[in-house]
Amino acid sequence: ALNAGNPFEVDYVAVMGNEQTGKTTLAMEIAKEIQIAQHKKSAKVAKISANALNNKDIKQLANKMEGGVLIIEKAGNLTEKTIRHMMSSMREVNQEIMLILEDTKIGMNNILNKDTDFANRVTNKIELPEYNNDELVEFGKEYAKTLMYSIDDMAMLALYTCLGNIQKDDEALTIDQVKDIIDKAIAHSNKKKLKKLKNIIMKKRYDEEKRVILLEEDFENIV
Repeated sequence: ALNAGNPFEVDYVAVMGNEQTGKTTLAMEIAKEIQIAQHKKSAKVAKISANALNNKDIKQLANKMEGGVLIIEKAGNLTEKTIRHMMSSMREVNQEIMLILEDTKIGMNNILNKDTDFANRVTNKIELPEYNNDELVEFGKEYAKTLMYSIDDMAMLALYTCLGNIQKDDEALTIDQVKDIIDKAIAHSNKKKLKKLKNIIMKKRYDEEKRVILLEEDFENIV
C-alpha cells in the first residue's frame, strides 16, 4: 500500500502473534503478494532478526535491499539507534524498501513506542488469533485435504488426543503444531504401503474423492 500523504513512501506491515502462530509463513506470503502487486517478482525478499539487524551496517543493507522486502523477526528488539539509521538509510535509496515486522503484541507495542515517525509508517497491523482445539482440528482436516488425505472419525478423536498431549497451560497451541501432527500421521500412513496386501484390502484406504484416509493408528505415538 502507498502512503496517502507521500506517494513515495510505502506503509509498513506489522504481523503480531504468539510464538509458532505462523507469523513467518504469513510474512512470506505478504511479501509475495507485494511483489505481485508492484510487478516486482524478481525483487529481493530477506529475513533478519532484530538483534542481528542491530549489529549490521544499515546503509549497506539498505542498498542491497533496494526495491525489495525486508522481514524483521522479533522487531521489538530493535534499538532506537537502529531505527533512526534504518529510516535515514531507507530514505536515501532510489526504490522504497518494504518492511514487514514480526513479533508478539507486547514486542510490537515496544517498538512502536520508540519512534513516532517509524510508528506512523506502520499502518497495516495484522494480529494472529489463538485457536481452540475444535478450530485446530478443523484446520487439520483442511490441511490434510490440501495434501489429498482425509481423516476418519476415530482418527479425529486421536488428533484431539495428540493436541491434549502437547498442550501446555501457559502456551496456546498453534497451527504449525497441527501441521506437524498431520505430516507425521501421513508419513506413518505411507509406511503401510509396505504391509501385506491383506491388511490394505481389509481397510478402506480411499474416500469418495480419492483421498487417502488417515486412520486412528496413524496418530498413535505422535509427540
